Amino acid sequence: MLISEYTGADIYRIEPKTPYTTNHSDLVDLAKEEQNKNVRPEIKNKISNFETFDIIYVGYPIWWSDMPQILYTFFELYDFSGKTVIPFSTHGGSGLAGTVSTIKNKLSGAKVESNAFTISRNDMVQAPTEIKSWLKEIKRLK
Repeated sequence: MLISEYTGADIYRIEPKTPYTTNHSDLVDLAKEEQNKNVRPEIKNKISNFETFDIIYVGYPIWWSDMPQILYTFFELYDFSGKTVIPFSTHGGSGLAGTVSTIKNKLSGAKVESNAFTISRNDMVQAPTEIKSWLKEIKRLK
């Protein structure tokens, strides 16, 4: 929400067709199972006008040192050729965990911002200031 507020970007939530549990322990187990099986969860709502967007901010948590499997579904569903992709994430201690490189490899036709934002779930109180500073750094603040 803060990135949208600071940049004027539209918001689209990447949600699975079958909702994830809100129980943290069960979610962690499910995330590991999806990763181990290389699952591609189906996305609930598609973006009908994806081709009209030039800059795509993609936010995700780090689960088991990677992005959730539904992000792989998202990247495989759309043509990112010629688009600028700006990753940002939350984590529990692993930082970006190599996900920017993964995204660059998946989206070879896109320009992927190397200076991605990440913040620990323990530092969320600092998020507004840190996000604003990061957006200034990458010259995306409105």
